[in-house]
Amino acid sequence: MNLFEIQSMISSSEEMLRNIEAEIQIHPNIPSLKSAYKSLNERKQSLEEMYLAEAKKSGYEVCNYRIIPSTQSVTLPGLGELLNLFQNLYSSIYDAILKGSRDRSRFSKETLSNSIFSFGFSYAGSLGLILTLPKETLLYGEPTSIVAFEKFHELINVNSTNAITDFGKQYGPSVLRSLYKWTKHHLDYRYNIDVSFLPPDSNEISFQLQKGSFERIFSLLNSTAEKTFTPINFEGQLVGIDTDNRTFHIKNLDEDIKGFLAGDFSLNDPIAVLKYYKAKIIRESELKYSSDYEDYKYYLESLTLTNQNDV
Repeated sequence: MNLFEIQSMISSSEEMLRNIEAEIQIHPNIPSLKSAYKSLNERKQSLEEMYLAEAKKSGYEVCNYRIIPSTQSVTLPGLGELLNLFQNLYSSIYDAILKGSRDRSRFSKETLSNSIFSFGFSYAGSLGLILTLPKETLLYGEPTSIVAFEKFHELINVNSTNAITDFGKQYGPSVLRSLYKWTKHHLDYRYNIDVSFLPPDSNEISFQLQKGSFERIFSLLNSTAEKTFTPINFEGQLVGIDTDNRTFHIKNLDEDIKGFLAGDFSLNDPIAVLKYYKAKIIRESELKYSSDYEDYKYYLESLTLTNQNDV
């Protein structure tokens, strides 16, 4: 039997179990109903084992994602959004490994075809989900899916802002933003997890995360930002300058810049408002991994009058 056929049999068994459970509620003292339920449940467990064995034989990677709610049951909105966030996080890591650091989660066709999970079946024990990944065609080397789960495991075990920053530089802000959203969702819904990745020809990768671990990741992401400094040559009209508060305002037809005077900005030369200048400016950009927001600050280093003032 192939995976689809086994999956159909598991689904049929689940429906029959629900029907028997309903009958037991109505007729709790009929021994044959309880016996039938036990027998059918054993049959379902046997089919689940058969599914996993066939997935391994056929070369599919399997992800066992078990959700353990700490204070409440798993809700449909919570589950749906969780799986979507998990998928996006995994695909972000996969895409970064395959294509390099990315600022945005715009996945390549190769990533979409190889990193999208398919639903296998669910099982009891809080709520367990068996997910499968498509088989990768390899000419050489280790499957990207295995490397992606290894990096996933590495990422959730970070313990410093420096480690977060290094990971962001290597794999891009998109991965860390996806991690933030996935982590926040687990904290909001109070879901602990037990996850295992079962590649057919490699060792199992597994991890457990509880509230304390999610809080650690969340706190690190909230307190980490990546700063970059870019020199800008800007030509425009000086609208205003405040030497006491060390601020400036310069603009042209395309851009309007407000910022601060750099520490080494010289105040010895005369400066005239509404004159045109060539300005050397440093743009500081701060990317917060906990959001899609990038903050900019501008520092004026020097001003040189242009010939436009003579017109």
